[in-house]
Amino acid sequence: MSDLLKYAIELVAVLLLALGIKGLSKVRSARGANQVAAIAMALAVLGLLISYAGEPSFNAQAWTWIIGGTAVGGVLGAVMAQRVPMTSMPETVALFNGCGGMSSLLVALAAALYPAALDATGPVALVSIVVSVFVGSITFTGSIVAMAKLQGWLSTPPWMQSKLRHVFNIALAVAALVGAVEMIRNADSGKGLWLLIVSSSLLGIGVTLPIGGGRHACSDFTAQQLFRCCSSGCRLRGGKSVVDRGWSHGRGCRFDPHPSYV
Repeated sequence: MSDLLKYAIELVAVLLLALGIKGLSKVRSARGANQVAAIAMALAVLGLLISYAGEPSFNAQAWTWIIGGTAVGGVLGAVMAQRVPMTSMPETVALFNGCGGMSSLLVALAAALYPAALDATGPVALVSIVVSVFVGSITFTGSIVAMAKLQGWLSTPPWMQSKLRHVFNIALAVAALVGAVEMIRNADSGKGLWLLIVSSSLLGIGVTLPIGGGRHACSDFTAQQLFRCCSSGCRLRGGKSVVDRGWSHGRGCRFDPHPSYV
């Protein structure tokens, strides 16, 4: 009965998640789709807890960590959702995405270091660990860099705007592939695991850091200013709000209010 309930919950979670992702493609349905996806993730967690219920390792200490982590994460998420302004939502989404990547990395790391305790043995489990480590590492570092660039804390180095960055990223991708093959070939060796983590993390930085170049989207140009600018018959230089690094070093937006730019 418990297995049937678990499979039913997981099936409903997958269907709701698919509907949520589909709804995110439209502005009008995005808010409801986000709520549907949140319900799907809650059901997925519930199904996982049901599957582990009754296991010897699933004791009071495990429940304490689960409830404590859920409470802390829920409170932090609620506070940020109430206090973060809409103009800072891209940075917040990037931060949350990075937290999800780190979660995937930590779970995969625990499964790689303690495979017997987590029943993570066999070729299928090993491949899943490799993929989770790669995706989690590159997602975490890439999302943190994206958040820092959106916030104006980080700029693109000149050499990352040249063709040299492709050599750098290809070398990191090859190193990650070598680490993945080493993990699959010799699961007991930690060299492949740490090589995969380091190279994937650096690859996340390498593919995200060049985005934007020397002209970044202006994060402090509010919707009210944009509306006032458009209603007065002007347009931002180049058709969008940009920060000219050589002009303001990230301190403000440069636009020309003259009607000749209309």
